[in-house]
Amino acid sequence: MREEEQPYVDPYDVHELLANPQRVFILRALRQKGEMTFTELMKHVDLPSGRLAFQLLKLESLLIKTEEKKYRLSPIGFDSLQVVDFSEALLRFPDEHAYRNVIVRKASLDDAGAIADVDRSWHDKWYKFKGKMFEVSLKDLNREEIEMQGGAFDSIEGVREYLTKTHNGSTGREGPLYVAILDEKVVGYLVFWLGCVSEPEPWGKRAPFSINLHKKHVDLDTAKALIHTCLEIGRKLKADRVELMTIPTFRQKVLSVLEKALEEYSNVIKVEFSRLRACVDDVPLKHQAIIRGADFDAALSRKLFRNRSLTYAVRPSSWLMKEYPLEHEEKLIRIGDKACTLELFKEEPYLDEVDLELHCEPNDWTDKNFIQEAIKASVATAKQLGNKKVVVLTKKQLESWFKELGFTEWKPETEYEEKLVGGRSATPNYLLKVSA
Repeated sequence: MREEEQPYVDPYDVHELLANPQRVFILRALRQKGEMTFTELMKHVDLPSGRLAFQLLKLESLLIKTEEKKYRLSPIGFDSLQVVDFSEALLRFPDEHAYRNVIVRKASLDDAGAIADVDRSWHDKWYKFKGKMFEVSLKDLNREEIEMQGGAFDSIEGVREYLTKTHNGSTGREGPLYVAILDEKVVGYLVFWLGCVSEPEPWGKRAPFSINLHKKHVDLDTAKALIHTCLEIGRKLKADRVELMTIPTFRQKVLSVLEKALEEYSNVIKVEFSRLRACVDDVPLKHQAIIRGADFDAALSRKLFRNRSLTYAVRPSSWLMKEYPLEHEEKLIRIGDKACTLELFKEEPYLDEVDLELHCEPNDWTDKNFIQEAIKASVATAKQLGNKKVVVLTKKQLESWFKELGFTEWKPETEYEEKLVGGRSATPNYLLKVSA
């Protein structure tokens, strides 16, 4: 397949193609090296030229052949290989892991209510928002209102949907969910997000996880039991590190216990983030960028979306494996010979405010001029769409780049933020080295 072509690929044909180990080996070689000529590929996979040519012909729908006559994975080829990795990993995951008095096991559909209770335990009050906020009981809220105040796992329906997908062998982004059991009660859980993701340091080849504990059961033994399970899965996946992700509304009490549990491990890297906001009129709108719809170059846009977001770095790349077609809100920004993609997210009740995410090539993270010009172009786009403020979540060391453009530190400004989340804050991620 040439770069400009985007043919439809039947999923059943992909399953048949990937049933051959030689073809999977070829795809993995290209993912590791990026691009290779026929001769380079032949040496790397150790196949005769005739056999390699035959397999490349079979894999045509999953590959791109460049003008330089090099082969690389197409967006569909990359996604298909992720599915293979995930399927293989599922077969190797432990069903149960014990640490002292805590048992960590794979969650079942019967655990949906208990998992939702873990997240809900942190909410002392629930609110409706209709022009003005007023306090209500949980039973007075629908699923959407519960998830807006908490998250997908605060609603039993959300947990059940997630578990149903993983139990049915979903080929989407969902990974196994484990629960921590103490005295026959679910006191916490961990979620493993689809496969290993390989990126430059400090991230490396890592398996991303998130952990939460019940408000009444925030203790070291439970935290260590869940972390040990993460490391066990990381070893089975041959990851360099596991990544413990914390979200912007993460509970400080849980974070403190996780940090205490991590003290017994060496080679823990803490990656910190800053949440920043700015009125669009406070940011220079003059920029050097060309802005087009992301579908203008779908292959490039898909490739960029797979990189960890610079401005929302708390997300793992595996969450960015979006399906075709591209959303119409997504933009492709070109500055000279470099490019990045832009996503804008709007949430109620912040009707005049938008979250801004950029995705660029890993090596472009260090180019201050490129990042600042891309941000200015993004803010200009946000203003054109009627937004008055923009918000980003960026790595701590890049905070100064945004402040130079007019971004300020996040400070709660609404009754909604104060009551529901006590003001938003950025929390770190932790990278743990996986021992052999």
